[in-house]
Amino acid sequence: MSQLFQERVASQGSRLFLTLAIGSTAFMLFALGLTRLMRRHSASTRFLVWQLAFVGVLLIPLTQALVPIQDDEFTGKIVGEEGNPIKNASIRIEIFEEEEGAGGDGLASRLKELATTTDKTGEYRVNLAEFSALGKSLVVGVWASSDKCWERHKYFRPREFRETGEFPAIELRVGRRLVGRISVAGDSDEIQLNAGKVMLFGLSLDRNDGATIWYDSFTKEIETVMDDRFECIVPADCSLFIAATADGYAIARHTIDETETDAGDIELARGTVVKGILRNRGGKPMPNAVVQLTENELYFSPLDSVYQIRSAAKTDSEGRFQFPAHNGKCTILVGLSGASTFGPSHFPDSDRQPLVVPVTLDLDSGNRTDEIELQEAAPRYISGKVLLDDGWPAGEVVVEASIMAGGMSIRISRTLTNKMDGTWTIAVPAELSWFCIKVNGRRNEMGEMLFALPEDHPRAKGSSTKKIWFENVEGDVTDVNWVLRPNNQE
Repeated sequence: MSQLFQERVASQGSRLFLTLAIGSTAFMLFALGLTRLMRRHSASTRFLVWQLAFVGVLLIPLTQALVPIQDDEFTGKIVGEEGNPIKNASIRIEIFEEEEGAGGDGLASRLKELATTTDKTGEYRVNLAEFSALGKSLVVGVWASSDKCWERHKYFRPREFRETGEFPAIELRVGRRLVGRISVAGDSDEIQLNAGKVMLFGLSLDRNDGATIWYDSFTKEIETVMDDRFECIVPADCSLFIAATADGYAIARHTIDETETDAGDIELARGTVVKGILRNRGGKPMPNAVVQLTENELYFSPLDSVYQIRSAAKTDSEGRFQFPAHNGKCTILVGLSGASTFGPSHFPDSDRQPLVVPVTLDLDSGNRTDEIELQEAAPRYISGKVLLDDGWPAGEVVVEASIMAGGMSIRISRTLTNKMDGTWTIAVPAELSWFCIKVNGRRNEMGEMLFALPEDHPRAKGSSTKKIWFENVEGDVTDVNWVLRPNNQE
């Protein structure tokens, strides 16, 4: 039992004791006055009235005392592999507002970031009073690390732990120390890089419950130090995908297996800087919109995890944007289709994202700049309905539209089904000849996973579980309907 929980119990007991004392005193004073007024009535009548008075005097304050304390302070605990508490562990806390109906599909915006350490009992505290108005949409991310242990993180929804005020413990595990260096190809000993950054990605075995093998994702961004070297504690049992960059150089990629402790020299090369302007359908600049560059090459880990290099930027007051250097084939699109490899992945103050046809570029490794112009496209509307297997509407289900660009399927718009009738409408650029609609499944009240199955549509090119695609269709498309069913069975 945490100290905070003990304090809450003690506080509740103190409130109850104080209420009973005040209520008893009030009853005695009330009884004395009542006795004088009821001298002419029989003893049994006076006794009954006193009983009712006693209940009435104590009922309201006693009820107030028994109401649970709505405290906005929470505790968590960091433990080792044997369950022992870890003191002085480094804690990074990020507070998010979850997008309505996201269902774990994504976090809408980062509200605040905090840093703290654990006390001698391995506990940390976080106060969420300033975010209490958000209620159900609040999500807390906790990243924890310590000497010899690699950083692990968990996401918690405070509403699920308000009764005790305790987040589940995070277990840290001993890892291996990885070292490496970033350099410039062909001249690594002479050129000193500034503001070098290294991003590490991997999957570590979490547990095997006999039926399912669970993996824990590892993501860590670190900066290089003297001589452009980096050092980090990483999981002991997994291979890693490494992305490295520095000012003026394109992102370099590197992989190491689960036994390596030295990444060696990761060589950087010059790339092409992409900048441009975003305009609306009338030709005017569009400020405050998110633009993303995605490299088309995919990287696979031994566990079949896919990694892709992304950068994101926001247009300024004149609609202009700029990305750091990249090389190879890439796709420019408006909006975020995934977290950025380097730089911000959340833009909470961005405006509505316009429909824009993605642009595919082939960037060389020369030290140059390419300028492009993006313009908002005319929309084509796709609409339909999502129902449960019993015919009831399925509200707040995620519906996405994606297109093919640069050989990749890229999400360009996203919406939720209506709470009342399960209807939805989504837009795609009208000039595109191919597009795909995807409906995400969800769990029912029993915890059973429901899968989205599209109904046959006369204008569809093809369909599968969760997806239906269209090719060479004209105008809007209606009645694209889905049914959510369990066990992935039609």
